[in-house]
Amino acid sequence: MKNTSENLPVVVGIRFSPIGKSYYFDASKIKDVKLGDNLIVETSRGWQLGQLVQIVEDREVRKKMRYKPVDRLATPEDIRKKKTLDVKASEALEYIREIIVAKKIKSAKVVSAEIS
Repeated sequence: MKNTSENLPVVVGIRFSPIGKSYYFDASKIKDVKLGDNLIVETSRGWQLGQLVQIVEDREVRKKMRYKPVDRLATPEDIRKKKTLDVKASEALEYIREIIVAKKIKSAKVVSAEIS
């Protein structure tokens, strides 16, 4: 997507989990972004890899406020690292569930684990 002559930012919606909410970022410095691209952005939780799920066309949204910038397209190494971290998160989730059962903790239910 190209910037318009008004210098409006290229605003994109990025999702960090398959069924999660999407968040807006400014992808103006990235050339030729397209749906499905994996992008690296800085969030309040640190650097994260997310998938581009929306290119915002609405002019009002694009000029409404300033958005954090997209740092770059994800590299194959970034994607490998994300997959490794996802496996570790699944292992951690299973481990903590085993501890909860072993210690008979009825007041706790762990539903997810994430390593960013």
